[in-house]
Amino acid sequence: MAPKIQYGKILKTKGTHDQLGDLKASLGEKAANLKVRIDADEATKDALLKELKAVTGKLEEVDRRLTKLGQARKEYTKTLQETVFALEKIESTANQMQDRFTKMEGVKQAPRVLQGTPEAAHYEKASIWDKKP
Repeated sequence: MAPKIQYGKILKTKGTHDQLGDLKASLGEKAANLKVRIDADEATKDALLKELKAVTGKLEEVDRRLTKLGQARKEYTKTLQETVFALEKIESTANQMQDRFTKMEGVKQAPRVLQGTPEAAHYEKASIWDKKP
């Protein structure tokens, strides 16, 4: 005996089959759209990572340059301080020497003025180098 075909069930099954086909097609489209969006985001991500690497490299270079410039500035500051100190010392020494030369000039002239007097003998024996400043 052949199975009885119920036409209502076949029609209903065919409608469900069509619905499943439509659902499958719709899901396929959505998956394809998501793949396109994911691919676009991956490309954007790759471009941003490349840009980030470039910027990071520049940042490291600038940081190294700043470190070098900071060290150079410290050296210049130290050299400047040493130069100022040396110039102050030279100025101080020059002033001391000028005072000594002034005193020497006074000693050299005194015997001429006092020649033939008892005080002249005192000036001839006295030396400016014997005195402490």
